[in-house]
Amino acid sequence: MPGQVKALADSTKLDLYLIAEEDIPYEEELIRNPYTLKPWLHYLQHKTDRPLFEKVFVLERACRELPGSYKLWKQYLSLRVAHLDDLNPAKYEEEYEKVNDAFERALVLLNKVMHLALSEN
Repeated sequence: MPGQVKALADSTKLDLYLIAEEDIPYEEELIRNPYTLKPWLHYLQHKTDRPLFEKVFVLERACRELPGSYKLWKQYLSLRVAHLDDLNPAKYEEEYEKVNDAFERALVLLNKVMHLALSEN
């Protein structure tokens, strides 16, 4: 049981160093409305010119709070795939694994959406 509690604490811990002073209004809005898409999209728009790890930080949290949001998953997966464009799969296997894990989570959480998307073709 103690091992499970530690694992849960580690998985829910925020990397607070990734939240800059200019991010505070967006974070406050997310505290007020964590299950609303619009504040997450505004925050992502604010992070447009920021490094990949900051965007991933926001998108991971957004997809956890709104796991059924096709729009958030699409943005997240597109960002992850674009990051792999010029990376050698043998040398950057860990990065490819992260992307594969994200796709697997999306398939599990959006299984009905994926079914609809496949049936449209």
